[in-house]
Amino acid sequence: MTSSAGAVIRPPQPALENRLSAVGAENRLIGAPRWLGPLASDRAIEVYASTNDVAPGGTVSVHVSTSPAASYRIVVYRLGWYGGVGARRMACLPSCSGSRRGTTEAMPSPEPTGRILAGWPNTDTVTIGRGWVSGYYLVRALLLNGPQSGRSATTYVVVNARRRDSKILIQ
Repeated sequence: MTSSAGAVIRPPQPALENRLSAVGAENRLIGAPRWLGPLASDRAIEVYASTNDVAPGGTVSVHVSTSPAASYRIVVYRLGWYGGVGARRMACLPSCSGSRRGTTEAMPSPEPTGRILAGWPNTDTVTIGRGWVSGYYLVRALLLNGPQSGRSATTYVVVNARRRDSKILIQ
């Protein structure tokens, strides 16, 4: 738009933060450089989630087995840009300095289709924060003692803040 004097008139621009999407703003935050780490072997620690998608404010039951019995911690990360780091820590269970004692759970035989229903007891519950944005979240079960201390097992949960079908690609 131009004025009668020929000067260009631009409409007021909102601040950059107001123009960013919630996901874009989230990805500008500082990430956690050592978010993945080495994976455990030989069933030292295994983990699965009760669901693979959840809305903010919801909960996800986590099921952990350690063999032999060992201390572990759950650490939840959101995968994203974060200045190229790749993930940001969102939660720790029971806390970022605490631990739980794992037990060894049996691995059931696969069904004829190949599906395995472990049926392990719920060991932890992740509460998805109301402010968590849509995205792909890694749930890491980290061994804290024993011969594979520092190694982990992972599972994933999609948080969908819009409560509608969305397409997502993870590469």
